[in-house]
Amino acid sequence: MEKINKAQAFQNNEKAPSYMLAKKQLELNPSHPVMKKMLDSLKESDDNTLSATETEYADLMFHMALLNSGFLLDDPDTLTNPLEKLIKVGFGLTRDAECEEIEVEISETEEEDEEDDTFFRDYEDGQGGSASFQGKKTTHYENEEEFYASKSNQAR
Repeated sequence: MEKINKAQAFQNNEKAPSYMLAKKQLELNPSHPVMKKMLDSLKESDDNTLSATETEYADLMFHMALLNSGFLLDDPDTLTNPLEKLIKVGFGLTRDAECEEIEVEISETEEEDEEDDTFFRDYEDGQGGSASFQGKKTTHYENEEEFYASKSNQAR
């Protein structure tokens, strides 16, 4: 409901009355294995900080919790960039693997095949006149005659 109110009536959040906005709470589960691991990492570090990777995972979890709780993310990249790195690791790549550009070559035979799918047909419209039709061959008709019959029925 809050999203609808923001989108319709309150384009400017400063004007939105506070009673229309839902109160949200972020709760941490200290029994969760990820929270336990993060706490252990903090205790083991000399300066009580997480590594850059662990900080990125913590931020990712925070943004996921925001979305699950109904908050909107101002910048979706804060969620998608760490998630992309996590997916890369899941597929066995390095976290910072770059995209490699690939070249796609289109041969003339492919273009000729596409032209072969196009056909023209003149047919009687059933009222003493004639019409022309251009179309692409499709696979769901048994033959061309069935295709033309369906098109002439649609023209009536």
